[in-house]
Amino acid sequence: MKKILISGYYGFDNFGDDAILHAMVYELKKHLTNPRITVISNNPAKIKRIYDVDSIHRFNSKEIIKKMKSCNVFISGGGSLLQDVTSCRSFIYYLSLIFLAKYFGKKTIIFAQGIGPISTIIARFLTKLVLSKVDLITVRDKESQTFLKKLGVNSILATDPAWSLEISTEEKLLKVDKINIGVQLREWKTLTNKNINVIANILSEKFNDEKNCINLISLQDTHDLEIMQRLKNILLKKDLHSEVRIYSGLSIDQSINILGNLDYLIGMRFHACLISANFNVPTLALSYDPKVTSLALESKMPFINMNALNKSKDNFVLKLDELISNKEKIRYDLKEFSEKKSQICRDNFVLLLNTIIQE
Repeated sequence: MKKILISGYYGFDNFGDDAILHAMVYELKKHLTNPRITVISNNPAKIKRIYDVDSIHRFNSKEIIKKMKSCNVFISGGGSLLQDVTSCRSFIYYLSLIFLAKYFGKKTIIFAQGIGPISTIIARFLTKLVLSKVDLITVRDKESQTFLKKLGVNSILATDPAWSLEISTEEKLLKVDKINIGVQLREWKTLTNKNINVIANILSEKFNDEKNCINLISLQDTHDLEIMQRLKNILLKKDLHSEVRIYSGLSIDQSINILGNLDYLIGMRFHACLISANFNVPTLALSYDPKVTSLALESKMPFINMNALNKSKDNFVLKLDELISNKEKIRYDLKEFSEKKSQICRDNFVLLLNTIIQE
């Protein structure tokens, strides 16, 4: 029986990180015999309830040291943990946990992470010093691998663990007798009231038919729900024949079920676009972040930069027309792309599991 301690940005109700944890816990439980999994998180009670694992608070240093001493394997990942752009304290925190694991002689794995940017010389030096002693490092993108290579640290190029996620039930949460259009927006500085009105106007023009259902999907209620409510209120004031539904308070399984069964998605969040791509749903990405743009370019899904939406609605209309008219070609491209990504993801989990079971 392996005792596994996992660290990451967990327990903050962040959809992407929760999807990664969901994938990791599922694969570990599926392939290992009765693993004892403990997750370091911001909300231990919720993590315990949802994932049926043990969990300790991220700032309970006494419990962290106790669990670190007793575990067989420490896993840091996924997400973008080792970077000092958003917070130096966060960088030091996650690097310190990796150092602590090696200090106690534990098998240590960095799993499917995005590494960097790390801007200061001292931070890069510490990263090289600590990571050079890690047993296995897999990274989710080429930029991270290149960055580590410049530091003299070897890594294996993998992909995001969420590519392994599956729809867990045959029951469809969406209306089965409708063409289901998904809209997933999040609070962001470039998503202005003007933009929300533009999106509402175009949705009412393009999908104003009783055979359609516009599904407004809140994946992280603290950042998404108010925006989705605002969009719904605007849509309901229009002479709209299509049904409008809003989804909130979703579990990861429910989110995957909805995103994977859509006919179209217009989405902002990286993991919303990733999961829809994994199930070959024709997707228009509204990019607010370079990683969304990168996913769209790599998968050949149409996208529009949110800054461009601020300037003109014309490009949005063109991209939406492209999504509708080329849906079968987009679906084919996404199928080819997702199969490749899913295989890389499976290979990465095999590496993880082999490293765990090796004595």
